[in-house]
Amino acid sequence: MGDNYIEIFVKASLKELVRRDTKGLYKKALNGELENLIGVDPDTPYQLPAKPDLVIDTDNENEDQSFNKILTLISEKK
Repeated sequence: MGDNYIEIFVKASLKELVRRDTKGLYKKALNGELENLIGVDPDTPYQLPAKPDLVIDTDNENEDQSFNKILTLISEKK
């Protein structure tokens, strides 16, 4: 992909992921009813990206702020 690749890390706390989870997968995993959910099961930890081009912190940014950060990054990359 070369210079056309942009890595954006969408960051969210486990608490926020549980709150947004419409299918209840995080709740099941935390209750031991679902195995291997990345980031919850100790055998399948989530690996943070080493050097993302942008971090979107969904716990602390609203949609407009996140969107504008993405647009700014894309504009800078052109």
